[in-house]
This record gives sequence, C-alpha cells and structure tokens, in this order.
Amino acid sequence: MINGLTSIGYPGTGKSFFAINLVEGIIGAAEPPRVAVFSTELSKIDYLKRLTLLRAGVHDLAFKKDPKTYAERVKQNLESIQYDPRFEDGTVRIFGNVKDIEEIEAAMQALSQLEQLPQIIVTGIESVS
Repeated sequence: MINGLTSIGYPGTGKSFFAINLVEGIIGAAEPPRVAVFSTELSKIDYLKRLTLLRAGVHDLAFKKDPKTYAERVKQNLESIQYDPRFEDGTVRIFGNVKDIEEIEAAMQALSQLEQLPQIIVTGIESVS
C-alpha cells in the first residue's frame, strides 16, 4: 500500500520547505521507509540544494545573500548528502519539475514494479494540469 501526502498552496507559502523538512525527518529515522517526492516547483538539483541548506542549518535566503559566511558548513552537509546511501539505494527518490498528472502516474507505475514500494509519497503541488 502507498500512503500519500499532497501539499497545495500559492507560490511562496512554504510547500517545498514543509516537504523538505518532512523528508529530512523521515530519512533520519532508524529504519526509514522509502520516500518518493514529486515537486512541480523545484528541480531535483534545487530540492537537494535546499535539503543541504536545511541540514547545514542555513536559511536559503541567508545563503543567497552571503554564501561565503556559510560555505564551509554547506560544503560539509553537501558531502553528507552526496555519500548518503539512502539516495543511492532508492530509499529516497526525488522527481523534480513535474509538469502534469501523467508524469506522476508514469513514475508511480515504474515505482509499482519495485519489490518494496514507497510507503510515503510527498507531493508538492502548486499547479498540475
């Protein structure tokens, strides 16, 4: 069975921030469930950047304003994500720049072929046609 969560709201209301925090909490568990993230607002790279900043304890606006101040902390956390086995073994799958429902359905169909289905689907939706 696949459990899901959909966040809907206007741009800039914290949907992606909420999803990133939720995913960080889930994957930090002793035995994290598989997680699939679908985002209409962020690319996979942008999602991972925000996750890196969250792990570093740096707000993305502060980092954009003064990256030199936070560079070392962000670098350490980026390395922790790059070598995090949960991103390699499929525990966490991120689908960025999702444009429509058909794209989500296709990804869900592919995920349904896995031996162990994602238990939690986090969907950040602003507008999907």
